[in-house]
Amino acid sequence: MFSFVKVHPIISFLIILAIGLLLLRLIGNRSFVVSPQATPASSLSQSNPLHQLTDSLLKAPGNTHSSLVYSLGNPHIALLNRLQLIDVATETIDAQYYLFHDDDSGQAILQALVEAAKRGVKVRLLLDDMDMVSRDGIFVRLVQENPTLQVRIFNPFYLRKFRIPEYPARFPRVTRRMHNKSLTVDQVMTIVGGRNIGNEYFSFKTEVAFADVDLLSAGKIGQDVTAAFDKYWYSGLAFDITQLNTAATDERFNQWKSASSTALNSYRQEVEKNHLAIQNLLNVIGNKTYYADMKVIYDHPEKVIASFSDTEGNITKEIANLMKSAQKELVISSPYFIPGKFGLELFKSLRDRGVEIIILTNSFAANDVAAVHAGYSNYRKQLLAMGVKLYELKPLNSEGDQGFELLGSKRASLHAKAFVVDQKTIFVGSFNLDPRSAIHNTEMGIIFEEPDYGANSVAQTHLYMQQKAYEVQLTDQGKLQWIDNANGITLSVEPEMSSFQRVVITVISWLPVEWLL
Repeated sequence: MFSFVKVHPIISFLIILAIGLLLLRLIGNRSFVVSPQATPASSLSQSNPLHQLTDSLLKAPGNTHSSLVYSLGNPHIALLNRLQLIDVATETIDAQYYLFHDDDSGQAILQALVEAAKRGVKVRLLLDDMDMVSRDGIFVRLVQENPTLQVRIFNPFYLRKFRIPEYPARFPRVTRRMHNKSLTVDQVMTIVGGRNIGNEYFSFKTEVAFADVDLLSAGKIGQDVTAAFDKYWYSGLAFDITQLNTAATDERFNQWKSASSTALNSYRQEVEKNHLAIQNLLNVIGNKTYYADMKVIYDHPEKVIASFSDTEGNITKEIANLMKSAQKELVISSPYFIPGKFGLELFKSLRDRGVEIIILTNSFAANDVAAVHAGYSNYRKQLLAMGVKLYELKPLNSEGDQGFELLGSKRASLHAKAFVVDQKTIFVGSFNLDPRSAIHNTEMGIIFEEPDYGANSVAQTHLYMQQKAYEVQLTDQGKLQWIDNANGITLSVEPEMSSFQRVVITVISWLPVEWLL
């Protein structure tokens, strides 16, 4: 007779769970073997309309630089400019995004990309898999019906709908995401910055609007951003959407086409109403155009499968070195801000040399990730003690206030990732000053030197902080206080944080999870 050892049901469940997670890890990783491809040579024409327009702009009297740049602070115009560029593309469009929502903005842009493909433009859409739950079918159908449209998903999940089990099973690979954001047309005009694609990034039909910034640039920088895109496209970590799922049903697809066409037509009416034809770009941007030699920096795509200690091809060091070069002033905007030991040492070295450091980040009520605020809160007193000036964005947008282009949204949240060194050297991109950007996700950005742009950006930031942010200070007793300079109010407790929330944030701040935030 056989005899069996009686096992407690909970232990049995845990054993089965462990085996299931192990199998999911093995199957998931083996399903997405990394096989890099060779990057083909570019054969782009130099005589298309955007190249001709760019050449004419770069021939401005006295200009010796290879690129021009125009800041997209207004969220509404930032969306319309994307649609403009897509509509006038004649040869190629490369779009790379972390989030690409299925809302009005996302549908309008995707429909515009599809229409570009229908007129023969080679469209490549590279998306992170974080925002693709239950949407594969639409993209598969679009690719099947449009031969010049390609869609690839970076670092995909194996489970296409219910993904929660995959986080522990395939940790850390599936928690390391492609956070890059760029749109490049005909390899000459490009938009790079902090905005994903979705209503909240363009202040449209949303309760919370993200205050953000992009750069619309043209010239050599367009070729350089295309080269960065190619690194990801051919990395072997980007998989064709048709490998991941099947096409949507006729009913589902027709519903999407109707909604997306309606959204796009609505935005096109806005383009016409605002006289934003790309052919008149020079008149649109007027004296807000700056000329510079621009550099795109980006993490190597292999960062998501490398060890955490492997810094090869990581832009964190380059960003740190640029900050260290400050002689007088460093002004930073980082919505998610957790400096860590390395960041504290960097700021301390600058303060020891007398460099003024000004940091704008989100207040608790403006932050959309509570755990990040918990991590950040551990560093406030240390930063203030060394003389760093700290500002936290207030969540409320004043009624009727259009001054900072939040277009009437009820609440605001900082999303701009930028810094200015000595009012002349500028970084704008996707990189937050936190561990997630430094060691987990892939990031990108543009660096350029332009004193007029830098001085103007710093002046606008100071005005923004005075009107829209709390100034955080230390009292003589070493306590934190929040100064609302716009309303002449001083608060001794964290604004818009309940007692329960304060306890939760404190508990989270004690946990050893900072390296994941």
